[in-house]
Amino acid sequence: MDFAAEVTGIAKEALIEAAELIGQAESVCLLWAMGITQHSHGSDTSTALSNLLLVTGNYGRPGTGGYPMRGHNNVQGASDFGCLKNMYPGYEKVTEEKYRDKWAKAWGVPKERLPLEKGNDNFTMVQKAREGSVKAMYIIGEETAFSDANSRNVHSGFENLDFMVVQDIFLSRTAQFADVVLPACPSVEKDGTFTNTERRIQRFYEVLPPLGDSRPDWQIFTDLARRMGYDWGYTHPSQIMDEAAGIATMFQGISYERLEGWQSLFWPMQSDGSTTPLLYTERFHTDDGKAVLFPLEWKQPAEAADDEYDIMLDNGRMLEQFQATNQTGRGPRIWSQAPNWFVEVSPELAAERGIEDGTWLKISSRRGSVEVRATVTERVAGKTLFMPIHQGKPGLNLLTGEHHDPDVNTPAYKETAVKLEVLAEKGEPPLPSNSFRHAKRTPNEGVPVEVKWYRDDYVAPPAQAPHPERY
Repeated sequence: MDFAAEVTGIAKEALIEAAELIGQAESVCLLWAMGITQHSHGSDTSTALSNLLLVTGNYGRPGTGGYPMRGHNNVQGASDFGCLKNMYPGYEKVTEEKYRDKWAKAWGVPKERLPLEKGNDNFTMVQKAREGSVKAMYIIGEETAFSDANSRNVHSGFENLDFMVVQDIFLSRTAQFADVVLPACPSVEKDGTFTNTERRIQRFYEVLPPLGDSRPDWQIFTDLARRMGYDWGYTHPSQIMDEAAGIATMFQGISYERLEGWQSLFWPMQSDGSTTPLLYTERFHTDDGKAVLFPLEWKQPAEAADDEYDIMLDNGRMLEQFQATNQTGRGPRIWSQAPNWFVEVSPELAAERGIEDGTWLKISSRRGSVEVRATVTERVAGKTLFMPIHQGKPGLNLLTGEHHDPDVNTPAYKETAVKLEVLAEKGEPPLPSNSFRHAKRTPNEGVPVEVKWYRDDYVAPPAQAPHPERY
């Protein structure tokens, strides 16, 4: 306990209080996001959280379990349906012959056509592009040029490719590196499903027709495959779901028909359509049905502060924007809340370095430098800075590095050591007075939508409308 207090900077008494709270609670669920995973040993921390849930009996009962909060919509669904380097849909391993043979038979191809080796993830693909062993790349809906760590290396990898295709709903920064750009359309212009972190599969429906020559992703893939000599024959995404449900054990029984009428389903499913809203009620997914604890030892972060780079830079999202702002940065109203890039500085560090609101600072890491204005706030403490990931032409990832979690290759965005130089120029405060970041948080139990429903003047939207965009 003393060691944990020393490493974390949290008082031993507070750690004991938290342990007692968890141990005595009737039920505990843990939710975590990129603040945990974007470290050089983030997967170890996630495993430790699962160990904690196991030893306290917090699996297999209502109100328990672990919920890694995904950073983008439908990340869970993309993983579930095979967008991983080592899995077929339904988390069936590409390295196991029984799954390779099953999928080869279902697809009507010789089993030798399906490799038994893992592929590359986006992190290693960009590295191999820079090295020259990856010659072409097809990027779908990913702002890699702006969002991936160490953007200088990412850009040099893209420039080294022989051929690059980008499929997206906007002409993104990544698309500017492409030889071919294929216009896709957003979710309101197509049919499909989303899956959230509780494994809940939900249907969504086309509300508006696709704009111009844009098309749903599945249509682009189907047409491209046909032109390359492989006629998949899909005419609706429900057929793709039916195919996955007919092969992957986890998805058996899932169909668009069973998702009609705003119904939702939880995998794993049974062929009769029965669903699994609660996991591990009878056994765990192991040979003997028993849970397995995974012992861990704490490891030093891959990048830490030293005498030269003596400050740690935290980074993340703001309430106002989403990721690279391709979707949320199209109009002035959202930008009015945070029109300028900024760095948050603690009152202690500001007093030590002579920093005020609006002071221009040069923030330098071992990879590069950016210049931004400071805002002094108690949202950060000590020698930790915070910068949002949304703004800036070079972007924050000019500073981040390629050190990463060796188990899952997630870059350690949250482990960025920097040095700070106070520039002579003094500017206006970077945030307007009405910015949400100046407000005091007021926790509540959720959005009380039922208050709106009970109002006398509330009119429910029609089930179908000729112009739904007017509602």
